[in-house]
Amino acid sequence: MTVANSQRDTSLVGTRVLNPSPATPLIELDRVVVDFEKRQAVFQRGRPDLLRAVDEVSLSIANGESLGLVGESGSGKTTVGRLAAGMLAPTSGIVRANGQVLGQDRGALASYRRNVQIVFQDPYSSLDPRMRVGSIIAEPLFGREGAWSTRSARKERVDELLNLVGLLPDAASMYPHQFSGGQRQRIALARALSSDPRLIILDEPTSALDVSIRAQILKLLKDLQRRLNVSYLVISHDLGSVAYLVSRVAVMYRGRIVEQGSPAQIYRTPQHPYSRLLLASVPREDTSFIMTEDIAVNEPEAIDAGTGCGFRNRCNLRCQLPEPSRCEDTRPRLLAATDNHFVACHGIGARSGVDNGES
Repeated sequence: MTVANSQRDTSLVGTRVLNPSPATPLIELDRVVVDFEKRQAVFQRGRPDLLRAVDEVSLSIANGESLGLVGESGSGKTTVGRLAAGMLAPTSGIVRANGQVLGQDRGALASYRRNVQIVFQDPYSSLDPRMRVGSIIAEPLFGREGAWSTRSARKERVDELLNLVGLLPDAASMYPHQFSGGQRQRIALARALSSDPRLIILDEPTSALDVSIRAQILKLLKDLQRRLNVSYLVISHDLGSVAYLVSRVAVMYRGRIVEQGSPAQIYRTPQHPYSRLLLASVPREDTSFIMTEDIAVNEPEAIDAGTGCGFRNRCNLRCQLPEPSRCEDTRPRLLAATDNHFVACHGIGARSGVDNGES
């Protein structure tokens, strides 16, 4: 079996066109909403029920930046990832790439999609078991003009990428089942990097790996991001991995961003009660960098957030408000609690003297 090659090094020369304006975000979501129709039985009639997966989310990723998206299952993280990949059109709101609105020009959308790649949670299921590794890595290059249009150029590119992710060249002639889980994730990374993307969406990239292999992959991802200046959108339940990889963290709850800031701000001084609950649920031995305060919240209860706060029935700050009804009828906006640290909570606004109501 081919093993990781830690002896060799390479300098990957990219061919992508960099963002001409560093101030323009690579990708920007502006108050996007995504509704899905709920499945209904054949005998049911009338207007279909809608499920709101993403509820007026705004965020951006700059060229070379890494953003982490955390939250429980069903919070809308993966849907945001699909929006960022150009795979899904929002029900309302705007998605911009390099300042251009996606969806208005099919050519621009196709061009953007070529600059985005996704690395999934399970490397084995995302790799075609019938294809050799070399063909898997080279697949995004087929049909492209320019430097990688010939077979010899694609083979050279595959060897370069295998070296970059720490695998030997003979891996190209083997099949995915001949590799370990960590090695398969390296192959998935090589495939994602093959077309020299500007944005890689990492959807739970290490959750299927054991602890030691996870550390290796995280170190590789960090090194690749620094060397290639590629942007990451990291979607994960693994809060430690997110803190290691990203420069900003956004916390999602029921389709909304409830807190956003640096890893130090979110992990050491979380402000939103849901962020505090999320961090308190992590095993203590893995969280020496995380706050140790015990959090008391109510049990989950399904509610329709509507115009109010979706966390209100679980919140331990609601009782501290002079007008608790605000949580019922007024949506909390994402406002600055400190420098570059944003929180959407009426309780935080009340404690800090900030008006966190609707404008």
